[in-house]
Amino acid sequence: MSALRSSGLCSSPSGTLLPLSPPTLSLASAANIACEALLDNPPDLVCPITHELFKEPVINAAGQVYERSAIEAYMRRSLMDPVTRMQLHPTSVLTPVWIVKSRCLEYREGTARRCVEQAYRSPGQGAVRYVRRAVELCGDANFTVQGLSRGCIQYAQSHPSSAHDDVCMHLFAAGLLAAGLKDEAAAVYYSLLQGGSDRAQQAELLRQCLSCWSSDPHGQPDNATFEKLSHFVVLQSTFRWGKIIDIVQDAGFGDGFALRLCEELILRQARQSGSDTDTAEWSMQKEVLMKYVQISHQGVATQQQLTDDIVSCLEQQVDQQRQAQQAMQQHLQQQQEASQMSHHTQQPHAKHHQHGRSWHKRRKLIGAVVWGVASLLQRCNVPLRAVKAASLLFVIYEHDRR
Repeated sequence: MSALRSSGLCSSPSGTLLPLSPPTLSLASAANIACEALLDNPPDLVCPITHELFKEPVINAAGQVYERSAIEAYMRRSLMDPVTRMQLHPTSVLTPVWIVKSRCLEYREGTARRCVEQAYRSPGQGAVRYVRRAVELCGDANFTVQGLSRGCIQYAQSHPSSAHDDVCMHLFAAGLLAAGLKDEAAAVYYSLLQGGSDRAQQAELLRQCLSCWSSDPHGQPDNATFEKLSHFVVLQSTFRWGKIIDIVQDAGFGDGFALRLCEELILRQARQSGSDTDTAEWSMQKEVLMKYVQISHQGVATQQQLTDDIVSCLEQQVDQQRQAQQAMQQHLQQQQEASQMSHHTQQPHAKHHQHGRSWHKRRKLIGAVVWGVASLLQRCNVPLRAVKAASLLFVIYEHDRR
């Protein structure tokens, strides 16, 4: 008996050797086995020829069930049953097996749904296997699974290589978000963040993660968003907490967001005062505290620099206004000086004009006098030559006097 037990066998009442019952598995091991079972097809629902799940199962005269297209192609080459090697008649009828078809459809729907759930409940490097498995099960069927978008299915079918796994998971997260599974989509984005190596890509994934929780992506996150993010930070073991703070700053959320996240992580120690804190977690909390002080100091320095810039700008504006006023005053002074010079220049012209007018009047008067004298001299029989001479002398006298 001991020899049988050492070989892993036991004797049944009929004398047949049976394997011993396996030892009791832990819950974690049982869960892992159940998850791995999702990736394999049940043997009784697989075609012996294609080794794939049935789509149109049929039974032949030998009592074996095959995929219709596969057995028809086989019978065109041979009339011997592939499994039993029984000779088949050329006109033998292939009868549909509806119960097997129904079981296959039920298995496809249930397993695809559980694969999607497993992909977002335990996101990580192995999650893409469950996404591709769900795509395999429902890709050609006429049913949909919540969270698995048609775009993700088409991309996974057209890009089977593992080099496209990241894009496939991005589409999977977008499908979860479109289906209203916000927390699940955030978990997938955060798992992609942990696997990313580029800082810019990590910052973009963090923005997408937070957009799943916030109704207004451009608004200020609420308390629930900070609690969920701090919960993710504590649960993950890929990055130190200070690294997450750096990614938050790279994502452009601002110093206020980074300080608020630091406060949430630091206050976890106060909330867990009754429980033992891991040494590594305590070390990371001290690192976050140093980040908090550093960001606060940088914020004060930034505000001081901003204040200095504003004061300098105001001083420049005051100087520009002062220079503009001085230029305006100089311009007005130049206009006044030009007006005064123009006034002095116009005065001699006015005097000359007035003098010309007075001389015109005097000339008329002289002409009248000369004419009167000439008439009087003619009446007194004075010669005309003497009259002209007297008139000419009078004109010369007036000209000299003027």
